[in-house]
Amino acid sequence: MKYSNLFKGIAAGIVLFSITQNSIAQEGLNFSVKGVPQATYMFNSDNADNDNLESETYISAAFGIGAAYNFSENMGISLDALYSLEGDKFELNEAGVKSEILNKYQYVKLPLQFSYNTDPSNSVIFRGKIGPSFNFLTAASAENWDGDEIIDDNKDSYESFVLGVALNLGVGFSLTDALSLDAGIRADYGLTDAISDDVQTSDAEPSFPFTSGLEIGLRYSIK
Repeated sequence: MKYSNLFKGIAAGIVLFSITQNSIAQEGLNFSVKGVPQATYMFNSDNADNDNLESETYISAAFGIGAAYNFSENMGISLDALYSLEGDKFELNEAGVKSEILNKYQYVKLPLQFSYNTDPSNSVIFRGKIGPSFNFLTAASAENWDGDEIIDDNKDSYESFVLGVALNLGVGFSLTDALSLDAGIRADYGLTDAISDDVQTSDAEPSFPFTSGLEIGLRYSIK
């Protein structure tokens, strides 16, 4: 299976997360809910070099839950589960005919990240996270900019899995001893081609999905 070793690694990471969580919960286990207004874009060098094609960012959102624990007061690991609505929006001019197309695709994203925070006893702290993101395609479709459907189910045009990297930088505001409000910048970038080999030529350049947005959430700590 193409991604068997990768899936085994994911499973091992989740098992390690669960075991460690049970053994050091007293060090700072926390759970969170979050939403992300975001801009999405599909990077492709062939499209960038095509004078007849003009790409635009697509505004959408992601939302989900997370769990994390700290190895110490400042460092730890986190695992989120996000549902991300994304799109590739572009205008194509060929032989004097203009087409405005929006390819929509949706992922379940599982970012497993190393985390760092400043002194947790402060009422406001800096928080940062970075690590791999395991992204699983759940749906895809195509429409014009007016919202008229072109293709209802376009999943076959995309790879079912994209490996990416995710970064979060922001601050946390203490609301109570256990509850915090988090806000910051979130971005992730695909490291593997998102487009299926079945719909592109062998010499086509790979396409890498990118999102950036403002992550806002509530975090509950169990001490």
